[in-house]
Amino acid sequence: MFTETLARFAIETRASDLPDETIGAARDALIDTVGVALAGTREPVGELAARWARELGAKPQAACWGLDAASSPAEAAFVNGICSHALDFDDTHPSLRGHPSATLLPAALAVGEAAGASGEDVLAAYVIGMEIAGKLGRALGHSHYLRGWHSTATVGTLAATAVAARLYGLDAGSLRRAWGLAASQMSGLVRNFGTMTKPFHAGHAARCGVLSAWMAKNGFTANPEIFDARGGALDTYRGDQPGEAMGDLVRQLGRPWEIVEPGIYVKRWPCCYSSHRTIGGLFNLVSQHRLRAEEIGEVAIGFLPGGDVALVSRDPRTALEGKFSVEYAVAAVLLDGRLTLETFTDGMVQRPPARELIGKVRRYAIADDKLYSGITGYNDLAVRTSRGNFEVRIDKVPGSPAWPMTERDRTVKFIDCAARVLGTTGAERLLDLARRARSLPDIREVARATIPAAAIAAGLAAVAGPAHAHHVMDYATPATALEGLLSGLAHPVIGVDHLLFIAGAGVLAAQFKRGYLLPLVFVAASIAVAGMRYLGVDAGMNELWIAGSLAVLGAVMLAAWKPGGIAVAGLFLVAGALHGYALAEAIVGAERAPLLAYLAGLAVIECAIALAAWWIAASLAIRRPRVPLQRLVGAAVAVAGLAFAGVAAFG
Repeated sequence: MFTETLARFAIETRASDLPDETIGAARDALIDTVGVALAGTREPVGELAARWARELGAKPQAACWGLDAASSPAEAAFVNGICSHALDFDDTHPSLRGHPSATLLPAALAVGEAAGASGEDVLAAYVIGMEIAGKLGRALGHSHYLRGWHSTATVGTLAATAVAARLYGLDAGSLRRAWGLAASQMSGLVRNFGTMTKPFHAGHAARCGVLSAWMAKNGFTANPEIFDARGGALDTYRGDQPGEAMGDLVRQLGRPWEIVEPGIYVKRWPCCYSSHRTIGGLFNLVSQHRLRAEEIGEVAIGFLPGGDVALVSRDPRTALEGKFSVEYAVAAVLLDGRLTLETFTDGMVQRPPARELIGKVRRYAIADDKLYSGITGYNDLAVRTSRGNFEVRIDKVPGSPAWPMTERDRTVKFIDCAARVLGTTGAERLLDLARRARSLPDIREVARATIPAAAIAAGLAAVAGPAHAHHVMDYATPATALEGLLSGLAHPVIGVDHLLFIAGAGVLAAQFKRGYLLPLVFVAASIAVAGMRYLGVDAGMNELWIAGSLAVLGAVMLAAWKPGGIAVAGLFLVAGALHGYALAEAIVGAERAPLLAYLAGLAVIECAIALAAWWIAASLAIRRPRVPLQRLVGAAVAVAGLAFAGVAAFG
């Protein structure tokens, strides 16, 4: 009965039935989640997830945000879910007692891409998924979490299934079967907080949701009454103190909408939300009384029953443990006056002044008959200093509707996170698209904007071909040669070739030190190869080109800041070789004067394009190589290439 009612609501509610404020809240959640996910790709857990997607080699139907990889909808949801939760900077919801967007949005965008859904369809699916998550979270109650289940993963699996089912076009009966399958995949333990397994929970839930919906769509069977039957999801996962009655909750669907009331809580700081009330209260005390780290005698923090269950680390030693330690958060606020992504590194957690302050922070229990989460109830905070004692009770959560982030705060957070991967220009473009998501006819516009320029250009360079091969020169004078050059560049095939070149030039400028020189090398090499072949200097040409490519690639490896850049450089060199050889075919039989005019004009145009591409790419961050082994391998390849060139030329 309850399963059927929920399924009909999830599938049959039309996007046009949703209030504008729900779609607006969904858009804001999309912006926040994609931003923190992009920053999360730089974390070790995000890098492992990306490696999994690449090695799996699934059919590329959905983007892995911020990465040079695409995968199946289920695996893209898995990777993006992990990255969304990697920094613990993603939003939360009181009814769920967990993180809704890190599971729902990866599932929504992955299936939305594969299905060609509109932006409004995806946002509507998210609103419905949020409603299901909130109601199921309230049905399971606080004791579900206190027994050790991570609601983000358990309830998130069921809510993500609803999102995927809606976008895949399932009917209510199929969603009921999908939920039956999803319920057998619900998992995730609080004990794994402070490790890579916590963000794995979010990715696993998103993937299970997509997988369950796809399987049900294609006829997979499961119990269709999984929320009703004895031994079903609610009966099994409820604790000793079950939550609200499911009958009451299904009558409240959309009355009010969970995304509006109690609403989504957006994190100001990249650590466990159970510490945010304390952090906000401490920042206020520091500002009001000018507290200094050196005068602190003790910091006492009062928690209501269940309020600090997620704060599993009292003596953190790693960055991940630090995110789940109110002791470290307090120490960092007092030492640094801020909490940023850079606050949570192993080195910062282990620094001696932080270790000293951590020892001065004490938790104590506030007596109460009820159970609370980290974002319900209140905290008491008392700071003892050499100047006196300062106390405050904090009953609002920073980032909640009661203590909201401003639009500027949210924008700054997004740009700070996204620009780490896309550069400022790319981050601003993505933000503009996400803000207009409701009006986009295809959500793939947003997904594609999450891909760094390097990955886009790698794909383009891989398909760059002999665009000039069919365009044989037969011009009698330099003027007709230049006229032919311009008409050739206007040709759709040849024009695409040069657009690919622009993309490759942008990659090199963005990825490597002094990258602006490499596109110019491309132009010189292409014209040199074409000219030498025209003059008949073709003995050992293949060997020389291979040797030169090895030498340049080795140099590139010395400058590259990540292995992916090496692959991009290799593809770009292949595209340059094809370009030069194709150009040689185009100038067969040309007179010398028209030929020189043609090549000179081409060189000027392509150099101008290269420098323009470099200028555009100048806003992207350039990083130095950090892996000594990469430098050694690069040097070896460069030396081998030069040696091979010598043998080919003189041997």
